[in-house]
Amino acid sequence: MKVFSLYHVGTSKHWLGASIFWQIDILGRIRAEKIMLYNKETGKRIKKPFPHITWLHKLIRLKDHELNQCLFGEHLLQQFPEKQIAIVESEKTAILAAAYLPKFNWLASGNLNNLSRKRCGSLKGKTVLLFPDAGAFTIWKDKAKELADLASFVVSDLIETKATPEQIKKGFDLADYFEGKPIKVFTAAREFEQPQENTSIKAATTVKTIDLEYKDFEEFLNTEQNNIVTWPIEELEKYFSSTTIIDQPIKLNNHLTINTPSKFISNYLNIVKRNNGNPTFKTHYDSLLELKSYLADKNI
Repeated sequence: MKVFSLYHVGTSKHWLGASIFWQIDILGRIRAEKIMLYNKETGKRIKKPFPHITWLHKLIRLKDHELNQCLFGEHLLQQFPEKQIAIVESEKTAILAAAYLPKFNWLASGNLNNLSRKRCGSLKGKTVLLFPDAGAFTIWKDKAKELADLASFVVSDLIETKATPEQIKKGFDLADYFEGKPIKVFTAAREFEQPQENTSIKAATTVKTIDLEYKDFEEFLNTEQNNIVTWPIEELEKYFSSTTIIDQPIKLNNHLTINTPSKFISNYLNIVKRNNGNPTFKTHYDSLLELKSYLADKNI
């Protein structure tokens, strides 16, 4: 009930027991109101004999209404600005995640393709964790690359790697991953197990992929934030300032081609100087190091 109150979840008489998910933006304005009916035994959406989903403005026949959606849970960014932001696809999953890991602001896109620049405007300049459903990892990873100038996105492949082929077909998501797991496993930080040795972070431009057991995830973030080390940025600045850079495309690796090296260096140096030691921007620092090695090997 505490979480339902936090998200202002309501009920509708349109379908007995249907849920109303209010989309409230960061300024507290109601943008939209989605109504969906769930099976109270399984927790799954009722899709037969037809998908039980509609909008309140349609039911009350609101005149001259123009649908202008925002992220579900966006109002929490104003209410709890200190919390880490995490986004899932469905509203139900965001609510369950808020019960399991209340230290995060859990938002929902409401749809696979709703992670758009327009709807993500409130995320500008923030670090955002993405938890795509099984089968949607590549789509959200590509979307994160497109929006990398808006925010720093971290894309988790947890669901993609944990789901079986059959589960992927059924749309396995974070809510399914929670199923059967006691809440205390996630909320009691001291009970978390240490990440296994094969835990890794793989980087692709400004988008990161985290391969972690979810119960280790929060402790991983805390550990990273509490053990910040600074990077010797001055050495990089001296090297690049003393090197003649030719502005022609450089394929640095399979993930990153630099079209204008001088602009790339300037932008990335500014970013790492402002965020020295912040693990979220480690990929920027690593890319500069890799570029330095590339230029040195080419005797540039």
